[in-house]
Amino acid sequence: MKIQWVVFRSGVTARDAACPLLEERLPMSSPQDPAPTRRGLIASTLGLAAGAAVAARPSASHTAVAADGAPFRGRRQAGVTTPHQSDLLLAAFDLPEGVGVDQARRALRGVLDTWTRELTSVIDRGEGPEVLAHARHSRLTATVGLGGTAFDRLGLSRPPLLADFPAFPGDRIKDAHSGGDLVVQLCADDVWTVATAADLLAEAADTLSPRWRQRGFVAPAPGGGASRNLFGHKDGISNPTAEESERLVWIGQGAEADGTYMVFRRIHMKVDRFEALSTADQERVIGRHKDTGAPLGQQRETDEPDFAAVTADGAPVIPDDAHMALAHARSHDGDRMLRRGFAYADSWDDQGLLFLAFMDDPRLFIRMQNLLTRKDPLYPFTEHRGTGLYLVLPGAVEDRPLGTGIL
Repeated sequence: MKIQWVVFRSGVTARDAACPLLEERLPMSSPQDPAPTRRGLIASTLGLAAGAAVAARPSASHTAVAADGAPFRGRRQAGVTTPHQSDLLLAAFDLPEGVGVDQARRALRGVLDTWTRELTSVIDRGEGPEVLAHARHSRLTATVGLGGTAFDRLGLSRPPLLADFPAFPGDRIKDAHSGGDLVVQLCADDVWTVATAADLLAEAADTLSPRWRQRGFVAPAPGGGASRNLFGHKDGISNPTAEESERLVWIGQGAEADGTYMVFRRIHMKVDRFEALSTADQERVIGRHKDTGAPLGQQRETDEPDFAAVTADGAPVIPDDAHMALAHARSHDGDRMLRRGFAYADSWDDQGLLFLAFMDDPRLFIRMQNLLTRKDPLYPFTEHRGTGLYLVLPGAVEDRPLGTGIL
């Protein structure tokens, strides 16, 4: 792969900066910028991705496996509560058309068996293609799930919670970015690892039909803390702790025990319209300060929001309909989901958020989405164009490949 270093002048538009046709990417923006914009955010993110891709490509002598990544085998799959990595590749597949139930089951069983062997070899043993010899050092995780249509095609009863989502107001869902019988979420801290792992798994799934593939990235967070989305605001600040995840994320019993449900939404962001707002208006829409990510009226992003605080004239410091207030657990009887969002920039005019969330009951997402479509002032600046709900399988343990208890 030939690397082209392209430097833009300061007057480049954010749409220009997001062009995915440029191989490698942009200079880092200043972390001191008090009001981050899409231009600086995309520039710094893509600049980081380019550096990671070059640095991550291993030499012939790079064979040792570091111990700082999560193993593939275990009773629960990695990539859910795993600390957020910088790069994502989602790939969805469909079972073969025009075949009977038995043949469809053999096809899926064969793919899951092969994926289990390949991922155990690459992640747990450091074997396989040279470029994946550092997979654990790059914190590669592979998280595999089944869509509800897979159960239909296999003649199996869907888990009751794996029902199709209803149509939400304002959705512009496209099949090219939605659904799939089988999905794999690949995450790592460099682009080479996720791309090579995706090719490896796709080759092993040649009995299935590729449905869609989507790459995502996380913006760098100078100084630590949460990363920023393409609106320039910090995102994904509040997530369940490991203890809370035991009751909010992981399924506790039945054949799906130690699995979870993954919600996927491909959300186009109307960044030009949002950036036309003043910083103060943006903060009222979000409910957080743009520079620090702190709840309005607070100092740090990790501070708890004070929904009772009022201004001198008696107005709530955090508007009741701010995005953060509507998505907060207090609006959902204390229920929360674990979010692992990534940005995407697929074309000059298609950029946004790959919303990935994990929970033990996806009805929480339906309730939250219905509330946001009615009241969220951020909603007019977004458009949901892709969707999916998947059962993340329990992990592969000992000689039991992925999907053994389900299939």
